[in-house]
Amino acid sequence: MRRNLLAIKRDMTVVLGMCLLMLAGYFVIPGTPTLDTTNTQQITVQRGDTLWSIAQRVTHDTMDIRHYVYTVKQLNNLANEGDLQPGMVLQVPKLSNHSDKGSTYMAQN
Repeated sequence: MRRNLLAIKRDMTVVLGMCLLMLAGYFVIPGTPTLDTTNTQQITVQRGDTLWSIAQRVTHDTMDIRHYVYTVKQLNNLANEGDLQPGMVLQVPKLSNHSDKGSTYMAQN
């Protein structure tokens, strides 16, 4: 009987330890990047660029590109995508908790 009680305590300790490790991992692993509209960067529009193509280059895979495009439109007072012209300088939001993908596109001044 005593041996079974010790085995149960050991098993409960292992399960509790695993739960604590998973919970700690949840707080350590960075979440989805968010848009920082107070700290923007500039991107110069190239020929063939659209808001969607720019968003695909600079956002994280888990982000909703529609939200990024909407935010860029708001920051630059754009009514639609047809307003983009090569050479135009756009203010775009920076990503907080940016990923490797977000840092592959260089903002052009």
